[in-house]
Amino acid sequence: MKDLVSDMGWPKNGRYYEKARECISRLKASEVLVHNEKAYGSSGAISLIDKYAVVNDKNGSPTDYRVLIDKNLIVLFAGSTFTNHSWDVYRGLSPVARRLADYIESHKSPFPLSLVRFAEMCGSTDRASFSWTQTVKKACAEIEAGGIAKQSTVQKGFIYSVK
Repeated sequence: MKDLVSDMGWPKNGRYYEKARECISRLKASEVLVHNEKAYGSSGAISLIDKYAVVNDKNGSPTDYRVLIDKNLIVLFAGSTFTNHSWDVYRGLSPVARRLADYIESHKSPFPLSLVRFAEMCGSTDRASFSWTQTVKKACAEIEAGGIAKQSTVQKGFIYSVK
């Protein structure tokens, strides 16, 4: 559990160990319906975690977790229908920069993206064009600094990105 907490960049204390345990439990209880006509394999509903086991210490406190991922998750990664992010870079991005990274990395050559459409993709409630433009410009700088795009700029109401 300490490795998971550490990998997430969370402080190593009881609160975050409990948060990690709750995340594992939610992943076990959740269902993902997988259906992709472009991918190989079968479609169906799966849990992200097949099962997990816990080893307790002599006081009954959980010390080690063994998490087994559902083998059918391979369906999600069949063909070339997924986006592969560098987790270390991606988790350091702001939420707006993450959405921009999602868009850029899911396209071989990203098309210009209008600021209005991008605001809709982000679910932004910022309707002041100046402040939204400034937010997106900061996200573009994060994208460049993270090496996700060689260049990402805002010009005349559009985001232009070069991988």
